[in-house]
Amino acid sequence: MLAVGPQRAPAAPWEVVAMKRYILAGLLFVAVVTAVGQEVPPRTKFEVADLQLVSHEALPDGTVAHSGPVCAAIVMAWFAEHGYPALLPDLNGDGVVDQADTVLLAARFAKDMAVGPDRPALDPRLMDALARYVADRYPHEFVLKLWDDSFAEEYRTVLGKPFAPSDYPGIAVEIHPNASHADYTKELLAGEGVVLGLGKERATNTFFVGRSFEFEEKTDGWPIDVVDTADDPTEAGGQAQVFPTVMKRGPEGWWLVRYAGWIPLEFMLSLSPIRRPVIGTVPGPCPTGAIGYDVVTVTSEWGSFRVEECVTREGDRDLYTYTVTNVNFVYNGCGICEFFVPNLHGFPTVDQWGPAGWLVNPFGPWSWIAPLGDCGIAPGSAAGFGFSVPAPTSDTWQGAAAAGCAQPTGVAVLLPPQVKFRTTGPGPGETGCPDLVALKLTACWRITPRQEIEVLVTAIIRNVGPTASGGFWVCIEVGSNSTVDYSSGLAPGATSTLSTSLVVAPPLSFPILVAVVADCFSQVNECSETNNEATFNVGRENACK
Repeated sequence: MLAVGPQRAPAAPWEVVAMKRYILAGLLFVAVVTAVGQEVPPRTKFEVADLQLVSHEALPDGTVAHSGPVCAAIVMAWFAEHGYPALLPDLNGDGVVDQADTVLLAARFAKDMAVGPDRPALDPRLMDALARYVADRYPHEFVLKLWDDSFAEEYRTVLGKPFAPSDYPGIAVEIHPNASHADYTKELLAGEGVVLGLGKERATNTFFVGRSFEFEEKTDGWPIDVVDTADDPTEAGGQAQVFPTVMKRGPEGWWLVRYAGWIPLEFMLSLSPIRRPVIGTVPGPCPTGAIGYDVVTVTSEWGSFRVEECVTREGDRDLYTYTVTNVNFVYNGCGICEFFVPNLHGFPTVDQWGPAGWLVNPFGPWSWIAPLGDCGIAPGSAAGFGFSVPAPTSDTWQGAAAAGCAQPTGVAVLLPPQVKFRTTGPGPGETGCPDLVALKLTACWRITPRQEIEVLVTAIIRNVGPTASGGFWVCIEVGSNSTVDYSSGLAPGATSTLSTSLVVAPPLSFPILVAVVADCFSQVNECSETNNEATFNVGRENACK
């Protein structure tokens, strides 16, 4: 059962009389969870959807031998976008950090790892370059984990000295047994940068960035996909490819990955932050001029939480913001670690945001999950999620889901059950255009205690068009004096009332001309631009009563 009630932001000078989706006071909405749950797709696959796809062919003289440094640079770029910007600075000085900088970093790593067109990175050199680079920029903030039974021996052979974690004082380095499918899935779910090395033991490896896994085993193994730095023949501009493959248990404890045959997972590296960034800023109150608003309180067997949705329009974008407040929801000792508003209509995403450190779109567009080991949104706390899509849209009912925190076990990760509920989200928008009309203008005059003539003005603006207007300015002129005020937008049919006052500069003569112009800076593309203005002549008989 879902209880819905209104929570309106404090009134602004422009009082919006009618809003597009404000829920009437006292309204109670009842829904059956199984009915709305059909709109939330099942969690069949987890993926790190925002990895850069950088091809080794983007490097000068780049070959497959450069897969190691390119994979390391892709991982640095991902962390730079998730709270650690120093891991990928603006290397080309163009004022933007983008894929071009990732290519430059990969070229630097290639030198540090002694990589050439015919000389791939060896595991110890990959680890050594990455450890020193990260420790120099974020000392004592990361753990570098290595899965390779023979790594210490390889390290001695390649670098000519025994492996010692103390040689890397700015970063913790751990060696683990050969990696399994369970290790791979746990590291990805924990929000760690994962690099896989495929090859024979103590030989050179081809490297890939771990990207996804499916939760169900198939007849030929566990489906995964990786970033393959080989050039994608279907894309222009030197872009790598997402390579779908399968992982299965092989002989003698090895796990095998299918890549031109079954190849041992000889080496795995993961980079893990010790401390995650804090959850971040929680959205403020929904503005009075919002084009959509909804609050739902969801009760489950693990406690309750509240989801407040607010929709605003900024130019040609509609912004959907969700504030999730944990009232008393507790699952296995933790709070809320997952939030999902499915993109039911396939809208292109202009922008997306959420709590710092959370993984973005692991189960599809507009989904978020806290990294494994994080306790998420604790009882009494809140977090903000959101996205923007091209305007116009309509705020409509749809299914959504939240969940507790995943629990690692010895061989797998157990996902918590989702709590499915009904909220609102973007639907197809209206066709047509907004049309702002200066519907009514009245004014009167009075003598102030300072013996000045003050004119009180009341103006009513209405959007008579079929679509929301977005924000606009209103200009008010009284005699030779003027002022402006801002409206954050009007939904179709909505009306705003403005009240203001201006002192008339001497010499005074009646009648006093008062004029109001809606959208006086031409910010709104209207159906008609001829009905924005209204005038009123204040005569001696119009004294305020």
